[in-house]
Amino acid sequence: MSDRIIKLEPDGWDGSTISISAVRSTLGRGSEADVAVPEPSISREHAIIHLTDTGWEIEDAGSSQGTGVNWMKLDGGERIQLCAGDRVELGGMSFMVELLGDPFVRRSTPPRPKRVSHGSVSAAEFKTRGTLLIKLKEGDTLSREVSWQDFYQIYSPIIAGFARRSGCPVSEIDDIIHEVMAGFFKAAERFEYDPNMGRFRGYLKTATLNAMRQRYRKDRGKTSMDPAWMEQQPERVETLWAREWLGQLIIRALDTVRETTSIEQRSWDAFELYGRRNVPIDDVAQRLEMSPQAIRKAKSRISQLVRDEIERLRVEEG
Repeated sequence: MSDRIIKLEPDGWDGSTISISAVRSTLGRGSEADVAVPEPSISREHAIIHLTDTGWEIEDAGSSQGTGVNWMKLDGGERIQLCAGDRVELGGMSFMVELLGDPFVRRSTPPRPKRVSHGSVSAAEFKTRGTLLIKLKEGDTLSREVSWQDFYQIYSPIIAGFARRSGCPVSEIDDIIHEVMAGFFKAAERFEYDPNMGRFRGYLKTATLNAMRQRYRKDRGKTSMDPAWMEQQPERVETLWAREWLGQLIIRALDTVRETTSIEQRSWDAFELYGRRNVPIDDVAQRLEMSPQAIRKAKSRISQLVRDEIERLRVEEG
């Protein structure tokens, strides 16, 4: 047994939380599994959770309906490391990962290809260029300067998705996004996030919740949205926000890998069809005129690059 625990929280409101502290645990619906997951889409021995010196890992045990992490398929016998906030798919069920106990040393990732740096920005330059400085970690080396347009494109889908899942009428979502973005504009000419206040994603979540409450107070009696549940169900709030944040994180990671690598289109097609859409490998092989071995290799390579980029983004944004 270990003082470290991995929890798999159902990504929804049905099912039970799975807590594991053993060095090796099998998950499945059969009596031989260490952890029972009574769901028809789960194989008798579906997946294996391992505790290693560097972190928790998951392995597909040859399941019939598949195991995935962050919407990326695992091949039978393939093992990858899990991080807090990951989404694990077991057959037709999905879970969000939570890690308890002493933290592991973060695995190192290769440096991201360098992009053009604009250097320091004066107040006058800021007004002209409309840039936003987000100081995500202490020290100038981890400060990032992004344009307001990039900031909007990155974070507005998270705000919109969360508001929609929280019951906001579609007609009011653009107003909520505007409220949040206006708050950042008003904060300062150059918004600097203080990491001592907590993680940036938590800061943005708070800003979004405040905007939703303000919208409700303004339109009381004219909207069906009642934000009272947000105080009553904080765990549901965090689950909804984490789901939206992760979805956007994966999109950004995929885009960055596409932009910074020279992987041929056919390999990307193999990754998308076999690794993300779960199209049978024989069908993919016939469609793309690739061998199953080459398809698995392309899927494995791109999946690792995407996981590395997700980890870099998590380090940058806290």
